[in-house]
Amino acid sequence: MASDSAPAYCLMAQIRERQNDKKNALLEWEKCLAFATEYNADEYAWVHMAKRCLQAQQCLETKKGDD
Repeated sequence: MASDSAPAYCLMAQIRERQNDKKNALLEWEKCLAFATEYNADEYAWVHMAKRCLQAQQCLETKKGDD
């Protein structure tokens, strides 16, 4: 069941990643995935992003050279 809080968790996950806070980003992605649904057009991309990030245990591969 979807929740109005899904976008907040998904956006917070992206913010945590930009802050290079990988541990908390992964926690936010877990919450995002728990509340978001693929059946909501606005959340569809976040669900797939969360799955990919959680599988890889990090999301911003493009930031590797920015450390």
